[in-house]
Amino acid sequence: MRYFYKMAIDLASDRYLSGWCFHRLHAEKPVELECRLGEEVIAKATANIFREDLRELGVHPTGRCGFELVLQPRAPFPSGSSLTIGIKGASTILRQVSTDTFTPADHNGWLQGMRRLWLRHGKEKSIVFMHIPKTAGTSFNTFALSLFPRGRGISHIELIDKSRYPELQRTYRYISGHLPVGVLKEWFQLEQADLYTIIREPYAHLHSHLKWLIRTASSQDDTYFRHNNPAIIELGEALATINFSHPKSLESFIAGMNDLEAAFLDNMQLRYFLDQIPRRTGHADLDKAKENCRLFRQIGTTERYAEFTATFVKSHALIQSGIPFRLNRSREKPLFDLNDPAIRNALYPLVQLDLQLYEGLDKHP
Repeated sequence: MRYFYKMAIDLASDRYLSGWCFHRLHAEKPVELECRLGEEVIAKATANIFREDLRELGVHPTGRCGFELVLQPRAPFPSGSSLTIGIKGASTILRQVSTDTFTPADHNGWLQGMRRLWLRHGKEKSIVFMHIPKTAGTSFNTFALSLFPRGRGISHIELIDKSRYPELQRTYRYISGHLPVGVLKEWFQLEQADLYTIIREPYAHLHSHLKWLIRTASSQDDTYFRHNNPAIIELGEALATINFSHPKSLESFIAGMNDLEAAFLDNMQLRYFLDQIPRRTGHADLDKAKENCRLFRQIGTTERYAEFTATFVKSHALIQSGIPFRLNRSREKPLFDLNDPAIRNALYPLVQLDLQLYEGLDKHP
């Protein structure tokens, strides 16, 4: 029975499993999944989250086959135990995941083997991509991971305990995560790493970020943030009540933002370039962000994504096997007119420093 299904796990931790799954003969029908520890069902999910990368690469006809299994907080898993992922209400097991891989100590043996493989390939610098959300970072991750042999790249390391980052740098050639510069400085040997990132025109970036917050709050399929960061859901629900076509409504909301709301909306790109994340950003933060930009080998832009990928491939003498698609392009109705002067003026406090960073950088392709 299991051979009728195609499945992959992208990320596995002690609180979260994600990947994709579909029936080979009925790809259009979402698969209902269960995650079990022994006989106990500890998480359920429907594999219907949209994965544009799988659609563009021809893996699935619609791309609606992604899943997220959020494991409820619990005591550590027993040593030597395994989680099974199977069809809801059936005995069919599609995948087993050893819980030992969730702990740093038991993970080390596998990492040591990967490190020996890495050493045989030479002591190249690691490539670390600072993934700023809503900048085409998902597209770049998909593309970059395709350029390296299986097992030599890892993404979304923000979901992995930071104490393991030094080992990850010794193991993987390509590393990516939603991590600010301060975390990279603390946990990585930057003299042994080439840093990359992509930034985006700030008004376009804010627009995409606002849509994501509202969509995430209204979605019943995306359960990760509901369990692990409910503040995102609360903010998205608040944003859904705003009339974005009226500048006065925007001005009123922005003027009344608390520090938590500002942390998710105020100059979001600049915050990634800081050593310490402030409650509110100021001009001193802009100076520090510009200083930290010098740590990067290449800072690309979403607007010149194709040129950025071409330069990346050439810089590392990599073999490109396909076209670097831009994924996750929104087809939703815009929240507001990006070119409306009154709207831009109302939103200016949220992008003021991002604009100065974006316009002041000597941006690479």
